[in-house]
Amino acid sequence: MATLQGKAAITTLQDGDLVTIHDVSATAEDAAGDLKKITVANLDTHLSATTKALTNKTISTATNTLTGTAAGLTVGATTGVEAGADVTDATNVAAAGASMTSSGAGAPATTPAAVGNIYTDTTADTTYIATGVASSADWDLQLSTTSGTVLADTQIVAGDSIPFFDVDDSSNAKKRLASSAITDLGIALLAGPTFTGTVTMPATVVLGANNFVRSGAHSLTLTTGATTNVSLPASGTLAILGANTFTGTQDFNGQQVEGMLNKVVTSVTGTLTTTAHSGNVLVTTGSVTVPTTAGFNAIIVAGGAHTVTFNATTSAAMAAGDIMTVAVQSATVIQAVLTAAADKVTFS
Repeated sequence: MATLQGKAAITTLQDGDLVTIHDVSATAEDAAGDLKKITVANLDTHLSATTKALTNKTISTATNTLTGTAAGLTVGATTGVEAGADVTDATNVAAAGASMTSSGAGAPATTPAAVGNIYTDTTADTTYIATGVASSADWDLQLSTTSGTVLADTQIVAGDSIPFFDVDDSSNAKKRLASSAITDLGIALLAGPTFTGTVTMPATVVLGANNFVRSGAHSLTLTTGATTNVSLPASGTLAILGANTFTGTQDFNGQQVEGMLNKVVTSVTGTLTTTAHSGNVLVTTGSVTVPTTAGFNAIIVAGGAHTVTFNATTSAAMAAGDIMTVAVQSATVIQAVLTAAADKVTFS
């Protein structure tokens, strides 16, 4: 049997080396507690199969592997793990190729930390994606399919924006004021549009296969009282054709007619006018003055001893019932025919 001898200490064990143990098992040959020997390999096998708690022990060899649950374990210098690695920050997320998400009440006002980050406006129910990291303008508003205000409106009103995909910027989604977008595109009106208020239109409007062209610096007002069909001539100035019924005063080349020609106007006195008197039968209640307007004509029936004045020249007083027919040729020439009451033809 080998005995322990004083030898120099060794620092490296090999699987075939022997170590001394106190054997707690009693056998027929040995008493409990006798010294016995065991190889390092057998001791390692025994320890590997035994679950024991390590208390205040330091594992310094890099090739050791821990399995199972290590509650309260403090890890020192670990290769590839940075300090504070349990914190998810923007730098680590960006380095991993992932995107950070954030939210707030209102559009984003800060500069994106990384391209691809996502921001949600909880007030407007809209989402933004970062396309750059220069300023807050690099947050691009995305199309929304929520039940919020983006798709709920049924018509475009002042201040609304239209989303579009910009082919000059990698087809990124952008927005533009609706009024500006319509101007940019020269959008043609769809069939059956409904307008309210004042609509500003270009000088040329395409109506079907033809154009409606407006020229001049004046307003055009079309007023209809019911369903109206109007046929326009190919050229020239509009004229009234066929039978027409007139109401109010009509003006024909300076001669105004109210209702019909040669109507009887009573209680006439003073200065005559082309508007109210020309072309009519005038029954006087006092002396009258004929205007010097060329084309003026009238039949004057004297209601008493009345005179007729033209260009500062006054006729003799007519007797009641006398008739004078006048026609003005120019500012100084008038043709007048007087028919005395006694010479009138009476139909009875």
